[in-house]
Amino acid sequence: TFKFLIMKNNYITLVAVLLLSTTISYAQQTVWVDFGSSHADWITGGNYNNYHYQNPVNYSAVLINDTGANTPFTMAFTDLLIDRNTSGSTAPTGNAAAFDVKATKDSLFGSSSHGGIDDQLGSFDITGLDDAKFYTFEIFACRAGVSGSRTAKYEFVGATTKSGVLNASSNHSNTVVISNVQPTGGKITFNITPDASNDHASKYFYLGAMKLIESVTALSINDEILAANGVKVYPNPVKESLSINYILHKENKTSVSIFDITGRLIFSDKIKVNQPGTYSYNWSRRNNQGGKVATGMYFLEFKIGNRKLTRKIVVE
Repeated sequence: TFKFLIMKNNYITLVAVLLLSTTISYAQQTVWVDFGSSHADWITGGNYNNYHYQNPVNYSAVLINDTGANTPFTMAFTDLLIDRNTSGSTAPTGNAAAFDVKATKDSLFGSSSHGGIDDQLGSFDITGLDDAKFYTFEIFACRAGVSGSRTAKYEFVGATTKSGVLNASSNHSNTVVISNVQPTGGKITFNITPDASNDHASKYFYLGAMKLIESVTALSINDEILAANGVKVYPNPVKESLSINYILHKENKTSVSIFDITGRLIFSDKIKVNQPGTYSYNWSRRNNQGGKVATGMYFLEFKIGNRKLTRKIVVE
């Protein structure tokens, strides 16, 4: 957490810390994947990768990022799941609201006895990764209209192994985040199995949608939470106005502050408490007195509740 102190001898430290955080924020890209969709339900618009449930084992797909551009990454299942579930969430809320509804309403699934098949493992490899970078994954899955524990364990194996769990039973809001996995040999292997807490007789478990963030430095907790809130700051450099897009998953207070290179507060705005939803805030490069700020480097501080996002911005 950064505390902006109006004390001259703290200015240099403030600027150095913010410059470091800026490196983390800008040098990253995001990839979205929808699992289980039929051709009719593919997500269009150039920012999702659609993985069809009938894709064969070792089918290799080049992944695009959220701008629609090709990445160096490829993904291929090495152990397929059984089939797809079409009873997902058609009204995602909370953290799940960041995913497209076409991605949340279906999924791939495995089971210990579905159709007489015992398949309790699904695996895929993501290759073309950079061993010096960090990869954070957020996963959503839902089987609507059921109860109990249909909990899956999601494991990512690279230079280290990290995992998390998520119960898909009537889940319309929760996601699981597995942070800062580093590849080995340019590869991270993903494994999904039923978790030990899964109490269904047939051990059903699900994989619905995934978000991947590549960053040059390990993401902080704030970065992860703000990424989950869909915070986007653009354009940068700023000519006439700066837009801040964000998603609130619960009622919360938000605020915007702009500081100059010395750490002096030049603009602030406390936004009223917002209900859950998608919002956009625009700063028209004005200071608190209504004047237009000069060209140069500034620092943005954007808060959601007690979470804080910092960005270096350049005004032209």
